[in-house]
Amino acid sequence: MQRIQDPTAVTALPAVPTLSGPAGYFSGGNPTGGIPATRVRAWWLNMIQEEILNVVQAAGLAPDASPTQLRQALRALYGGPNEWLRRLLDEVGVTPDINNQHLVLNALNTLFIRRHEFTNVLGNNGYMRTPGAIFQWGASISTSGTTPVVFPIAFPTAPLSVIITEQNAQGWGFPPAPTIYGVSDSTVLGFNAYAARIQTNGIPGYAAGLGFSWIAVGY
Repeated sequence: MQRIQDPTAVTALPAVPTLSGPAGYFSGGNPTGGIPATRVRAWWLNMIQEEILNVVQAAGLAPDASPTQLRQALRALYGGPNEWLRRLLDEVGVTPDINNQHLVLNALNTLFIRRHEFTNVLGNNGYMRTPGAIFQWGASISTSGTTPVVFPIAFPTAPLSVIITEQNAQGWGFPPAPTIYGVSDSTVLGFNAYAARIQTNGIPGYAAGLGFSWIAVGY
């Protein structure tokens, strides 16, 4: 579909004149009865031309004199087997363009990266972001009583589980003085850790200087 090309054509879209008469249908008139045929006006032809071209250009097609562009545009935007493609392009924000032979590949690649965002930071304190969950880990040393721990990154929604283990097993000599760890007040930003050592008399007490490792899972 191409705009009219003719020596009599103008380069700017003329304004629609003041309309008169009823909105209705074309008539061939009746010469015998003195009824004139409906005249086809320039403003009406421009309206039809621009309506069609808007669809063609919305589909990413460059207007030309091909008689099949409107069909191509409708298929690209809405129709039949291309409906999945239109939805894919809409989701990733890509403009339809049938001249781009890598359009589908690029769109699928963008969608995969967006939905499967694997990122990680490795180290003593780090995290791994997967499509369904975020895993974080770290190491710390207890203070006497509450030990605040801050996650390497904040969970977007909530932590699901936090587990603490003894880091160096210092209490497993003879006689053994094992340690107990607990977690409370978990938020998207971190948690409070508690460390206690069971003394030889069997009575636990909060202890400072106990190394512990932790792992947290959330989303």
